[in-house]
Amino acid sequence: MPTKTKPTPTMPIHSPLAVANYLLKKGEELDQLKLLKLVYLCHGWHLGKFGVPLVDETVQAWPYGPVFASIYRETESSGNLPVKFPLNNGEVAKLTRQQKALVDSVYAKYNHLSGGLLMYMSHSQGTPWYKVWAKGDTDDAPIPNRLIKRHYEAKATRDAPPSRQYI
Repeated sequence: MPTKTKPTPTMPIHSPLAVANYLLKKGEELDQLKLLKLVYLCHGWHLGKFGVPLVDETVQAWPYGPVFASIYRETESSGNLPVKFPLNNGEVAKLTRQQKALVDSVYAKYNHLSGGLLMYMSHSQGTPWYKVWAKGDTDDAPIPNRLIKRHYEAKATRDAPPSRQYI
């Protein structure tokens, strides 16, 4: 069972399903793989920018990359077809203004890419998934938030142009 993270007073933490519903509510079709990777990217950039998690569930290293088990379980019947809104109880993340700006920026930057390409990117050498997987920690091994945070802090410093500081 995935572990949960507690919210901070200034930065609420959401369920992965609520963040997924936020993205699905935008109206564009997302298959399971793409949805999983977009929520992961939002979580990673959130850790890198704000230092706290966006979601309250531990990311796991699966063969197809980083996964939130709750999203996978809820969407596994969709296969390669678009995931239908709403998931679970229909809760949509109530993001703060800062969170919304970050999530919307991540979505705008990565939504045009396929789920397969996003998976490939998450498998790149040096990524948090790669570091866990390369150690032989397979079969749903947790990817620590500290590892994700370090990766996205470095990425933000190295890769982000001034106008797209989150991407």
